[in-house]
Formats: sequence, C-alpha cells, structure tokens
Amino acid sequence: EHLEEFLRNEEFLNELRRNQDFLTTLNSDQSTRSTASNQQNRSFNYLSTKPLPIPTPPTV
Repeated sequence: EHLEEFLRNEEFLNELRRNQDFLTTLNSDQSTRSTASNQQNRSFNYLSTKPLPIPTPPTV
C-alpha cells in the first residue's frame, strides 16, 4: 500500500515537472513571496533597531 502511494506521488511529481504552466506559475509565485519577505524583513529590522523604553519601576 505504501509503495503504491509512493509510486502515485512520484508519477504526480513527474507530471508537474513536465507542466510548463505549473512551473512558470510556481517560479512567479516564489519570486513574489521572496520580494514580499525581503520587504517584511527590512521593516522588521528597522523596527527592531529602535531602543526599547525603560520600564517605570513599580511604586510601593
């Protein structure tokens, strides 16, 4: 049963590798995600360089 599933998955992956439309869309999507991720990382790095405020000690 596991071997059958493995072979079906392997066949499916081979079909995807031969599907030019799928590969084009995949590459386009990865480029878009990479660009968005880089922009988020830059924003995060900018925010993380700001010093944190000093906490006010509790009054007793």
